[in-house]
Amino acid sequence: MFKSKITTLAAFTALAIAVLGATPVGHAAGKLVLGRSSVGTAQLKKNAVTSAKVKNHSLLAVDFKKGQLPAGPQGLQGPKGDPGPKGDPGVAHLSVMNRQSPWTNVPAGSTVTSIAQCQPGEIATGGGPVGLDPEMRLISSNGAEIPEPITWRVTVYNAGASAHSFSVEVVCAAS
Repeated sequence: MFKSKITTLAAFTALAIAVLGATPVGHAAGKLVLGRSSVGTAQLKKNAVTSAKVKNHSLLAVDFKKGQLPAGPQGLQGPKGDPGPKGDPGVAHLSVMNRQSPWTNVPAGSTVTSIAQCQPGEIATGGGPVGLDPEMRLISSNGAEIPEPITWRVTVYNAGASAHSFSVEVVCAAS
């Protein structure tokens, strides 16, 4: 008889917990047991939060990674803006010429810089070394901006045992 009373008491307790758990009283009791913010990311098992457990329309766009949300429909076209200022007339006729510096001698084990220059009214648009021997190493090749971009400068090092020569070519443009 004592055993059946314990079984009946256990069954009644389980029923009371099940019924109260689904009522506001049961929810209030649960809040008493678990304090506010007592369950965090560390306590959640992987995939524990499912779509069914998230209240509809409760998430914001910031809750998603970039690209996870589809783009909305394109909005209406805005009003036409004011016209911008008139641009430069541009080049009516462009002439491109290659100009070359005199050949420069580079003694063995030396570093030398040579320059090719455009003529007045032209600007340097590119350039580089001409006739580099395999023993010569290119150190730099660039346009010089002082006083205007009208020259091309090349610096080489001669790693060979004898002297070698090179020249610099500049591509000049005039309108």
